[in-house]
Amino acid sequence: MTREDLKSALSMINSKADCADFEAVGLINVLHRFNQANWEIGLRDEVIKSLVDFKYWIDQPGLDAMCYFTENHQLVWHTAEHLIGDYLKDEKFSNSGFEGSKHLTHGQEMAQEWLIRKLEGGFSEFDSNAYLAIDTLALISLMEFSPSKKIRQFSEALLDRMLLSLASNSWRGIHGAAHGRSYTTTFRSSRFEETAPIMWALWGMGALNLAVLPVTTLITARRYELPSLIRKVAHSLDKTWSGRQVYRGKYRFTSDLLDRPYNSDLRVYRTADGMLSSVQDYRSGLPGLQEHVWGATLGTEVQVFTSYPAAYSHATSVRPNAWAGHLVLPRVRQIENVVLAIYPIKDDHYPDFTHLWFPTPFMNEYVIKGSWIAGRVGDGYIAVSTPGGVSPRLNGDTAYQEWIPNQDGSLYVALFSDKKSSKSFKAFVSSLKEPKYDEKSLHISFKHKKSFELGWLNNLEVNGSHSEIIDGLPERPPRLENPAVTLSGDDEILRANFKGERLEIDLIKGTRLYPESKA
Repeated sequence: MTREDLKSALSMINSKADCADFEAVGLINVLHRFNQANWEIGLRDEVIKSLVDFKYWIDQPGLDAMCYFTENHQLVWHTAEHLIGDYLKDEKFSNSGFEGSKHLTHGQEMAQEWLIRKLEGGFSEFDSNAYLAIDTLALISLMEFSPSKKIRQFSEALLDRMLLSLASNSWRGIHGAAHGRSYTTTFRSSRFEETAPIMWALWGMGALNLAVLPVTTLITARRYELPSLIRKVAHSLDKTWSGRQVYRGKYRFTSDLLDRPYNSDLRVYRTADGMLSSVQDYRSGLPGLQEHVWGATLGTEVQVFTSYPAAYSHATSVRPNAWAGHLVLPRVRQIENVVLAIYPIKDDHYPDFTHLWFPTPFMNEYVIKGSWIAGRVGDGYIAVSTPGGVSPRLNGDTAYQEWIPNQDGSLYVALFSDKKSSKSFKAFVSSLKEPKYDEKSLHISFKHKKSFELGWLNNLEVNGSHSEIIDGLPERPPRLENPAVTLSGDDEILRANFKGERLEIDLIKGTRLYPESKA
């Protein structure tokens, strides 16, 4: 291990830069994995000094440019404090004045509380193709190095549940689900997703990229073993997969600077040839941040989606921006392979338009028919309609990938299909019927095998019935429902069975019941 290897990490730690907490957990892994003989002379002592001088939570002394108030950062901070406190129990930490043993117990208490809440209620940053990887880094590190068996067990159980979601809500190594937080680069190419290397390592689909820290800790883990069921779920592309995932939790002001509930209702529909996903009516009508609320996935370079841009820039430092996040969040509802989306365009807000990402240069073919634009990649088909249709951006790096509605772009219908269902792309295009749009009242009527009605102020109707009403009462949604598992809101144990494999997790006690726990 050389100074050049750790130059960037130490610079971030010493300057207390944003994301330095990620580097702290990485350095703790290095301290555990490399014995003294494998260090450049004096470097190990430099690393220890930097970590002793470091700040591990917002209430500890010192100015910094570090983030404490997002879900993933919280766990990473608690992991770093807990593990370095254990590694240097008898050392006095210069910044806080605490003994290492105090950091050990403080970090453990904070981590345990976080783990309990997330295992039961799920994530506010639901299915993030950036931060699920960071959560993996922290959970693996806790499982590998925490002296607390309870912490190790909870970390294993939550990692199992999180990776089951990743396998269920991805397609051929592309994390094409709706995301609570994401970035523009990952929409344009899934090869840049931070979850891509994890899928590449665990089930052989995905891509290697610069997000190496989480996957390196994962593949060098000695305690964590991926349940076989999760790998089989990821590989299950021979039959149509329809899934639902509901997260419900509560922010805490002391950690999140918010004091309100959070919830998400994610849908996934995938076949051998593509995937359609969305989050249902997520904070509709409120300002967005980094949400990706619906999208179709047909290949690594072909994701199709719409956004109501909050800026003209798509830089990662702009949040929300031109593609990641929304000026105002839409209504979105999905029924299997159909998505309906309604955007409340504000004439006095700028930008005052929506746009469609439909990367035709990476498709085998595309065609425009009435209000529809339809494209094919292999045997997967996607079509999107909006009143008046769309026209392409003609120049720049988004030419014929960014499409602008010819009218106000407040209403959209998306339809996914494949050769198995539609026989051919030509037949698919021929089957497209014009939706009925009312832009003034923000209402969509669409018929494709079933009839669908959705308005900004109206419940979704499918074949004339309210989909959220069952026997006159609002539905009680499952927490997880797909071909491998059904987890109701009251269940304390997650029991998954799929293709001869089994996974059982006690969500209250925080333990893997089957296969045998390695914690």
